[in-house]
Amino acid sequence: MGLRTDIGVNNSGYTMRLLYICLLLVASSSAEFEEISDVTFDGEPGIWNGAPTVDLENYTHVQICANHTSWNATMTDTYWNTDMADTICQYFGFTGSMIIEVMDFAAPGFAMCKKEQNNTDSRLQLSCKFLEVCVGVPIISCLLPGYEGCYTQTATDPFFTNGSLADLGDQQVNIQTCAEACSDSPYLGLTNGSNCICGSGLGNRSLVGDCDLGCQGDDLQQCGGEEATSVYSASVIGQCESERVEIIPDQPHYITSPNFPDIYEANVSCSWILDINVPLFHDLEIITTFDFEDDNIQHLDISSESDLVELTPAGTSGTTVLSRTPYSTLQDTITVSLTPSSGGNSTAFVMKFTLMSNTMYTPANDYTTAPPPESTTSKAGQNVNLGKLAMSAGLGVILAAILLV
Repeated sequence: MGLRTDIGVNNSGYTMRLLYICLLLVASSSAEFEEISDVTFDGEPGIWNGAPTVDLENYTHVQICANHTSWNATMTDTYWNTDMADTICQYFGFTGSMIIEVMDFAAPGFAMCKKEQNNTDSRLQLSCKFLEVCVGVPIISCLLPGYEGCYTQTATDPFFTNGSLADLGDQQVNIQTCAEACSDSPYLGLTNGSNCICGSGLGNRSLVGDCDLGCQGDDLQQCGGEEATSVYSASVIGQCESERVEIIPDQPHYITSPNFPDIYEANVSCSWILDINVPLFHDLEIITTFDFEDDNIQHLDISSESDLVELTPAGTSGTTVLSRTPYSTLQDTITVSLTPSSGGNSTAFVMKFTLMSNTMYTPANDYTTAPPPESTTSKAGQNVNLGKLAMSAGLGVILAAILLV
């Protein structure tokens, strides 16, 4: 009765309006789920947080919907879940999601997604379809590289065996400011949403904590809990250079841009050296997610002594995957070089190197060169197909006008 009271007592008009609403809902729900080949973040820098968007067959850069409300405002369907957030973060090379928020939103054109096998890209286990209306979109952030876990931490029983409270000066605490303050320590911990602790030795890792507080300086970053600390390896986040390291099979190694997750200046020059020394052939996968200010100046290069790796990310933003199956040398050195750009400030990048066990290949197979790389590049920054959305909205207005006559 509430709906009839709102629209008047004309039975014919009420019926036609109800039919129109139903037609919109049917048209929205009748769309087929389709595989997607890319997902991007709306946000800055947009490689580890933001509103996830996808490209559909007839629509580009469409935000994923978290909650959809039908014409009866008491009926709400929730599509979003943490598994989908983890899948999106893993697509970009991160281990999973850190924080999920659902924001109110009202605009035409969204994507309803579900998690399932994607034959196009095994890293992106999502299929989506177009949705006319949505009342909430997810904003997510991914776990940053170097994350060790969440553990209990109290004033009387601190997690670190030898820890000290960092002095951040007038800076607000977040992962990056804490990592900078703890650059001389092997570990850092963020607790109570506002404290940064530098630690040299880890405590009892079996006592898992509840890290549910956003950082004082960024609520899309996790800074532990009231009695829990978010623990990171201080040598991974935002370091311009690091000691020469050896890639351990089945243990991903990360390289992040200077000052990550914040932006870095264009005049920065850094290099990282990674060694491979294995008794059997392995598969190598390199995932590079980047957001650069200028796509005409290439200043990030990955190469190897064996010439099996040669990669220069192109464009302003995207995710590039280089795969070598197998990596047909047992000893090699990979160099990542960041050279100054003549443009303005650059933004950020993160690389994930993974040597994966491959039982099919041994040194006796006598491989001298690697197979061609299986590489894919996806670019962000596309605009919404406003023409198609406007046409759809226009037809809806015309239909509504006819029904109101």
